[in-house]
Amino acid sequence: MDAHEWLSRYPTLLAEAHELTSELESLGDPEYPPIRKYRNDIEHRLNSYIEELEQMQTSISALSNPEERVIIRKRYTGGDYGKLKPWGEIAMEFRGRDDEVGLKWVRRRHNKGIAKIHVPEAYQS
Repeated sequence: MDAHEWLSRYPTLLAEAHELTSELESLGDPEYPPIRKYRNDIEHRLNSYIEELEQMQTSISALSNPEERVIIRKRYTGGDYGKLKPWGEIAMEFRGRDDEVGLKWVRRRHNKGIAKIHVPEAYQS
């Protein structure tokens, strides 16, 4: 899995983590044996999602170029719930234009940054 594929999972993982959190909050007595096992399974999945989300944030934060870092953060973590942020919106924020020139500039910075992101071995498949 390359860095783009890995980071593209961010919105979905975040949405699933929110759903699991809601599910945990709605469960009854956590000491009731059938609920305890189900709760433990949910907590395990939730913790793995949170760990991966944190790894993604750490990888993005490690980029030394501030433009690349912010563009990548906006693209993968700044979109509407469960979605990547559209290129046009990012181009408008950085260049004040979402035409071919603005989009090309943003994508070039994105591609330079994404090439520097290391996907941890645990998430390569």
